[in-house]
Amino acid sequence: MLRVTADGEVSIELPAPLTEYANAQHGRHVLAARVRFSHRGTEWRDRIESNRAVSYRIHHDVQPGRWYLTTSWPYPPVRPSPSKQHWRTV
Repeated sequence: MLRVTADGEVSIELPAPLTEYANAQHGRHVLAARVRFSHRGTEWRDRIESNRAVSYRIHHDVQPGRWYLTTSWPYPPVRPSPSKQHWRTV
């Protein structure tokens, strides 16, 4: 499980065979770099501070040699408001 704190600290829960590489409690490894989300960062922070579901994806771009962390979360379904117009057929 991957976890990101509000100040950008990223930690990964390591599987049992790799816990010797953990540098934090409970078999977790904290990455040296911190992250920030410039796009929808306020929404992300609101979600994690209220302990709501957030999904993370780690991606390595080989050409520039960079790692990216993207996040997503579900939006509640939007119910259309009832129309106040009444249609008449002729």
